[in-house]
Amino acid sequence: MVYKIFVDYEKKKVVRGEYDLSDLYEKYEGEFMYFVYIDEVQDLTMKQLALFKYISNNLEEGFVFASDTAQTIAKGVDFRFEDIRCLFYK
Repeated sequence: MVYKIFVDYEKKKVVRGEYDLSDLYEKYEGEFMYFVYIDEVQDLTMKQLALFKYISNNLEEGFVFASDTAQTIAKGVDFRFEDIRCLFYK
């Protein structure tokens, strides 16, 4: 039953031209985005954040990262905005 729900969800994403975080682990074949807003960034690893560089070539001004650094809930994530700045802008 759960697998059927998953398959239906994946089909709806394709029809609507949508994607989710799990799609970034495969080769991204969708349209490039010029502006990307990422909320709750403190819960993503640097490897996950690095994948976003492949959906937009507007690295200079195309990303907005929103976070509450006191709300990190993911185990093993040591969040610092300085790391993101280094990854995207240096």
